[in-house]
Amino acid sequence: MAVLKQTQEWVEQVEEDEETGQMRTQRFTRPRLIWIMGPYWPMLMFVTYPLILGVSAWTLFTVLSRQLIIIQAFWWCATLGLIYALAMTAFRDPGILYKHASPPPQNEQSWRWNDTAQTYRPLRAFYDPDCAVIVEEFDHTCPW
Repeated sequence: MAVLKQTQEWVEQVEEDEETGQMRTQRFTRPRLIWIMGPYWPMLMFVTYPLILGVSAWTLFTVLSRQLIIIQAFWWCATLGLIYALAMTAFRDPGILYKHASPPPQNEQSWRWNDTAQTYRPLRAFYDPDCAVIVEEFDHTCPW
């Protein structure tokens, strides 16, 4: 997985001081992922996009060439909209969680240790072996 664009975000973390027992707030920055590229980007760029564009162009030039120009324009707008929607899905952060050395104190019971990722994770987050990260509400890594 490759990060194409990221920014920094400020995070406030409230912890209990072990010596005094009082709550203290730590403020720090961490990276915020904007654009990422998963492990199957060659499949997307060299198979999926050419298939979509090739079938759409073939349909436009063989079937729709005798139609009104407005229908052809709508066809290209729909095709480009499909390409854009696929790119927004493929290159966005899927919910990658940061590593936690200990579970958050406010919901410690709902977090579990993951040996493979060497971090705590919430109950609905799972380890993605293709990307080697913990993803919140992970379903699957899709090569398409």
